[in-house]
Amino acid sequence: MGKHTRIPDNDSSDSNSSTTEASESESLKAQHAAKRNKKHPKGGSRMTQKNKSRKSSARAPHAEDDSDASDSDSKPEANPRSIEKEYAVAARAVARCVDLFCNPRKVVDYILLLKEEEAVKNGELEESEAECKRREALLQVISPKQRERYQRAYDTFIDLAPALKELINNPKKRDELRHVLGGMKRVITSVRSDDCARLKERIGRYVPANPAKDIVSPPIHDGQTSRSHLGFNHPVLARFLCPIEHAKDYDEDPDGTRQKLLNGKIKVTEDVFPAFIWAGEPPGVDFNDDSMLEGMFEGYFLTRASHLFSIIYLLTHRRNR
Repeated sequence: MGKHTRIPDNDSSDSNSSTTEASESESLKAQHAAKRNKKHPKGGSRMTQKNKSRKSSARAPHAEDDSDASDSDSKPEANPRSIEKEYAVAARAVARCVDLFCNPRKVVDYILLLKEEEAVKNGELEESEAECKRREALLQVISPKQRERYQRAYDTFIDLAPALKELINNPKKRDELRHVLGGMKRVITSVRSDDCARLKERIGRYVPANPAKDIVSPPIHDGQTSRSHLGFNHPVLARFLCPIEHAKDYDEDPDGTRQKLLNGKIKVTEDVFPAFIWAGEPPGVDFNDDSMLEGMFEGYFLTRASHLFSIIYLLTHRRNR
C-alpha cells in the first residue's frame, strides 16, 4: 500500500485565501498612505488630524471627571470653632434646665478656685499670702445663689460630658479647655436667642385673661419693628412686670406707679418677683404678704407661656432629629 496522502480541508484553503487578501489590502493601504504623505508632508493627513482632535476631545471629559473626583475626595477643613457633640448637648441642657445666661468659663473658674482652696487646706498646694488673698477676694464677690447655680451647672456639664472633667484637671490642656468652653458659650447664646425669637412672636397673644374675647389696648404688636412701647412703657405689660409688693399700688395709681418704675424709684432687681407669677386676674390681685407661696407660679400667663415654650421646644427637637 502506498503512503496515505492527506487531503487538505476547506478551512486551510480559506485561511490561505484570506491571508492573500489581507496582504493585498495592506499593500493598497500602504500605497494610499504614501500618496497622502506626499500631499501633506508636514501636518499629516486631514483624517489623522480630525482623529487626533476627536481623541483629545474624547479624553477631555475623563480628565475633568478625574479632577472633580479628586476635588470631591478632598475633605473640607474642620471648623476650628466647632466642638464635640457631647459638649454641645451639655450646654443646651444647662441653658434650658439650669441657667439660660450661664457662662461656662465663669463656672469652671469658680470650680478651679474651690479646688485650689481645698488643695491648700489639705497641704497639697503651697501659695503665697498675696495669692490667698486674691482667691478669697474672687470668691467673696460670688453670692450664695450664684455659687449654687455655678455648682448645678458644673454638675450638669460633668454628667452629660464627662470628658470635660479631664480637661479641667489637666493643666496641659488649658488651650483645648478654653476652646471647648468658648464653643459651649456660643451654643448657650444660640439657644437663648433661638428660643426667645420663637417665643416672642406668639407670647403677646396670651396676655389677655381671655384671648378669644379680650383685647390688649394699646396693641402689643403694632406692625412696627420698634419695641420702645413695650415693657414698662406699656400700661398692661407694666402691670405684669411690676414687683409683686407694688401690685396693689399699681392698681390704685397705674400712671404714678408706672412712672416710678420708669425713673427707678421702684427698684426692679433679680431678687424681686414680677406680679404675673401669681394667680389672679389681673395677676397677683389676691397676693398676701403673710402667705407668699399661695398662688405662686400659678399665674395664667406663666402657665400659658411655659406650655407654649414646651411645645416649641418639642417641635424644634423633633424637626432637628
